[in-house]
Amino acid sequence: KVEFWQSFFEKYNIKIHMDSNEWGIDRGLNTIIKQTALHLNGGSSIGKLRSYLSNYPSLHYLYFPNDIFCCWGEKTLKNFKDKISLKAEFKPHSLLITGYPYGYATNEVKSNVQKIKKQLHSNGAKFILLLLDNASSDNKNFKDQLASQNFLVNFYRIFFKWMEEDSEIGLIIKSKNNNLIKRLPDLNLLIKKSINTGRCHIVEEAHQSIPWHYSEISNAAVAFTFDTLPTSLIDCIVNNENLRGVFYDYSNLFKIESNFYSWAKNKIVFSDIDKMLSKLKNYKTNQTLEDETGFWPKDFIELFDPFGDKQGHNRVGEYIENLINCYDKGLNKTNAIQAANHNFSKKWGKQNLSTL
Repeated sequence: KVEFWQSFFEKYNIKIHMDSNEWGIDRGLNTIIKQTALHLNGGSSIGKLRSYLSNYPSLHYLYFPNDIFCCWGEKTLKNFKDKISLKAEFKPHSLLITGYPYGYATNEVKSNVQKIKKQLHSNGAKFILLLLDNASSDNKNFKDQLASQNFLVNFYRIFFKWMEEDSEIGLIIKSKNNNLIKRLPDLNLLIKKSINTGRCHIVEEAHQSIPWHYSEISNAAVAFTFDTLPTSLIDCIVNNENLRGVFYDYSNLFKIESNFYSWAKNKIVFSDIDKMLSKLKNYKTNQTLEDETGFWPKDFIELFDPFGDKQGHNRVGEYIENLINCYDKGLNKTNAIQAANHNFSKKWGKQNLSTL
């Protein structure tokens, strides 16, 4: 397999490769195989963060076997370095802070989101909740232990009940996967009843959708987690400074993110779902700046994206263009990366580049 990819990269003169696969031991070692082939050809691999990178050593183990890796912000960079120091991670040559890389929305997406808003408002919704679920399972195998299906059913039932009791509540459900009704047959009737009110919208192509697009028309976002800070919620908070966001801690992650929990407990993160619901109801009634429910401080948000300009994708693309130009000038891998790094740090600041 290494020989195949080496021949492929050589034949088509490929010096830079970005792989959508993140895991070094996934899919028959393909990411490591391609990294080896690139190395033999003097090429470079570039990775970019898709989900929040936990600081817990056993999570995201052997992810991102890249020469250059693009982080969202300082928190991701620190977590990555901590993993490397514990030898729980591959060691890339360069770590870049580029900001959140998915901050764009097409005109089609913007139009569809506004249609959802119009539909919900026309049917009486005045306080819109964006519900963001996570992976769930019956947990009958040894590989993954996720949130249980029963928990997911109860999670949704709580908010459907609130919507039934309060005619001003609107729901947008952006699930982690498609076919929510098929996945949760116990909720079929309740889901259909909620949709029929005109105040509930389920994102059909959920797997390919970006959460923050729907946060633009929401008053608050609600998520839950079982292993790390929920990426879908961070996605919304980074891109929408007016949004309130809370999540339920399914598996008690205090020791993993103790600094965050020290100030966010019972404001953003909750271990009691009834308390979380009560806080949301109180915020819905008052909606004052003094109410800290779901409020993420600006200095903490900047740890995830110091730029805050929705241009992270352009910084990634700009770096790749610089690297291509360096290869086109005949520079070898080491010198090409050094030159691209110099251009990046000169424009965006030395603090946003770390070489290892």
